[in-house]
Amino acid sequence: MRAKESPLRALIWLACVQAADGLLPQNSSISGKAYWTGVQLDEVAAPILLAWRLEQAGALRQFDPWPLVSRAARYLILHGPVTAQERWEENSGYSPSTLATIIAGLTCAAEFARGRKDEFAADILRDYADWLSAHVEDWTVTGRGELVKGKPRHYIRIAPADPGQAAVSPARTRRTSF
Repeated sequence: MRAKESPLRALIWLACVQAADGLLPQNSSISGKAYWTGVQLDEVAAPILLAWRLEQAGALRQFDPWPLVSRAARYLILHGPVTAQERWEENSGYSPSTLATIIAGLTCAAEFARGRKDEFAADILRDYADWLSAHVEDWTVTGRGELVKGKPRHYIRIAPADPGQAAVSPARTRRTSF
């Protein structure tokens, strides 16, 4: 990582604006005051990825990202896998993009826990990430409709579901617009 100062400052700022429950604002002013109040789980997971990348680059200096990482990971587990808003801020549901970010974030959080010699937390985080990964296709693949002639099976941008609900089968959902 060539530029290390700006990403580290951004991570520290994110740690300062993170809520006690782990939520990070959808967006905010430079003062940290939330501008919009939507919940986007990929935006909760992304700082974990930034922290992991900075750690890999040896760029964290004396900053300990564990409080930010552990709170964000907890939030993801308690409030996912259905996101209230996907990255285009239009729909709630099972989003392949959001799920991928959550899985990557939880995997990185597991590595941080392992580095702290907390094997119990590392195992929980890794197991949950594996569970999500095992269900991505159940939640986000449909066999209805055709994006490519003769190939009805494909990923959909978002499978509708209310936040807090358990698995919905996209195979029973027909989405014709993206």
